[in-house]
Amino acid sequence: MADEGKPRYQTIANLLEQELALLEPGTQVASEHELAKRFGMNRLTAKAALEELERRYLVRRSKGRGTYVARRLPYVVSPGSSPSWSASVRTAGGSPSIATVSLTERPASQAIADKLKIDKGQRVFVLVRRRFIDDLIAGCTTSYLPGDLLPRFRSRLSDDASLHDVLAEHYGIEPVRTWAKVELRPAPADIAVHLELRGAPMVHRLSALLEDPHAQGRVVEFGETWLRPDAVDLIIEFKQSD
Repeated sequence: MADEGKPRYQTIANLLEQELALLEPGTQVASEHELAKRFGMNRLTAKAALEELERRYLVRRSKGRGTYVARRLPYVVSPGSSPSWSASVRTAGGSPSIATVSLTERPASQAIADKLKIDKGQRVFVLVRRRFIDDLIAGCTTSYLPGDLLPRFRSRLSDDASLHDVLAEHYGIEPVRTWAKVELRPAPADIAVHLELRGAPMVHRLSALLEDPHAQGRVVEFGETWLRPDAVDLIIEFKQSD
């Protein structure tokens, strides 16, 4: 079982990776104590092996729930894909949910004004939400929306409502994604807290502009979404113009 020249925790992690490939997502994985007993090693080595599997996005570790095989749901960003989190997750076979962290209104900075194509200082809504798949934290989004476009927005958006359902139902807006940028970055401290991550692991950052196709390209939302790679398999699709 030994891998020449490798630390023992990596050798154990390599063996467990082969075993995990045969298990269904969500299957409970042996605890640190159980692994230590099975392989005749101390708890620190067992913990390091599980952390290595976590870095490979093969398992998820949750306080109170233990360690289990990760389920990475495909999340497609393409010209034809819905910008709605709820719709995208349902299409991929998951059960989406949302929790609002905060909804504030403030003057737009120059950077946000440029994104939304509005004047600096114009009022914008700033919406911060946590996103879940099958009741497990998967992402966190900060959305910037022009205030003049959304009268009575606070009263119309409940804490767990789909933003895009609200836009369609109350404002007749069905936005489309017109620009997107994907990066892999260390999670900032506040994002790590929202995503229930330890330290500053690498996570996906998806920045996007959404426009109203029926209002001469009026920008409806600029959003930055941070996604856990052990929860989401981010897929970028391109379509060549005719």
